[in-house]
Amino acid sequence: MSAIIIQDEVVHYEALGRGRPLLFLHSWIGSWRYWIPTMQAASISFRAYALDLWGFGDTADNPPNYTLENQVDLLNSFLDNMGIGKVALIGHGLGAIIAALFTQKYSQYVDRVLAIGLPFHSSLINSRFGTTTPEELASFILSNTSNSDQAREDTSKIDPLAINQSLETIKKINLQKLSHQILRPCLFVNGENDIAIKSPPAQISKTSSKA
Repeated sequence: MSAIIIQDEVVHYEALGRGRPLLFLHSWIGSWRYWIPTMQAASISFRAYALDLWGFGDTADNPPNYTLENQVDLLNSFLDNMGIGKVALIGHGLGAIIAALFTQKYSQYVDRVLAIGLPFHSSLINSRFGTTTPEELASFILSNTSNSDQAREDTSKIDPLAINQSLETIKKINLQKLSHQILRPCLFVNGENDIAIKSPPAQISKTSSKA
């Protein structure tokens, strides 16, 4: 296990390969671990990093750090500690929001962004988030496939407060407006059959694609 100390707390990450850096950011269910197959493929040409956010996986549980702002600061501190000057960000769900917020604030450190399952409005997030345990969410969302095992494996390590506090912060953010403020090449990917994050209405999708 690889880890660094940020704000006197343990922050867990893993890295594979050599080349230009990519950083993978997980969603509300799971941890860095479900990125393993993608990291292995990417590591052929890139240096692939995956990070456990505050309250997830093997990174420290510390409720004051669970706001989106503090998760963004964690990402900034991680890049600084690792000596990474410019990075491509791949974020899923919660990770997509953090990638977008980071790029809005620190665009000079971002090469490009892939935002998977970015909720363009808080109402597009399934109502079960914040009302059930991480284990129950995992059972509801994840299919019984081999790939889902990696997302399930660290579910018991999630602090439910990390989910709840991020959801409260999201309600205060205009996520559609945020999508227009990403001043780097960005690809938004939303799944029509995603039961965790509903696809945005067609009008929002068209508007965001012009950003």
